[in-house]
Amino acid sequence: MVHLFIHCLLMANHEDRKYKGKLVKKGTFLTGLKLLSEETGLSVRSVRTALSKLKSTNELTIISSPQGSHIQIVNYEQYQQVPSKTTNERQTSDKRATTNKNYKNYKEEIGARKNSFKKTLVPFKEKYTTDLLKEFYEYWTELHKNGTKMRFEAENYWDLSRRLSSWKRRNDKDFTKDESQVKQHSFTYDPNL
Repeated sequence: MVHLFIHCLLMANHEDRKYKGKLVKKGTFLTGLKLLSEETGLSVRSVRTALSKLKSTNELTIISSPQGSHIQIVNYEQYQQVPSKTTNERQTSDKRATTNKNYKNYKEEIGARKNSFKKTLVPFKEKYTTDLLKEFYEYWTELHKNGTKMRFEAENYWDLSRRLSSWKRRNDKDFTKDESQVKQHSFTYDPNL
């Protein structure tokens, strides 16, 4: 619940803005359950439960509309720190460097996690071909839509040995069938069913 609340604080507009001709006020943002789920890594059900609790404790107000849910942080101003002039000037000068640094760190983190995953495949080099391991690696290290998790990290259960075994079994099968092997099935429609 705290994770979602902090995410909401970060997503809320820091000033009034227009979106598709509609005013979205300070401390408010427009979203949906699925989008929040993708952004936070929580299930849709967990997001719905957490939003319900935050609404019942009067931390948030939620208004549904055809565009999505308008989520407003109650007492938004209390969560905002008023920066001094010196701080504000420094933020302006440091903004570009910080953004680039964060992006660089993010790329390095993804690279480190990919290398870590690659190292877990090393013990299997004797059992599986290099091509199979490469194909497996490329598939399971594909980034999720939001770019924060790789495919294998999004799985609830992960047993590398079993995954590789299944991957090999699927690759060994020849899924193309000769026309003579395909059985003809007849189907009769019965309107009384």
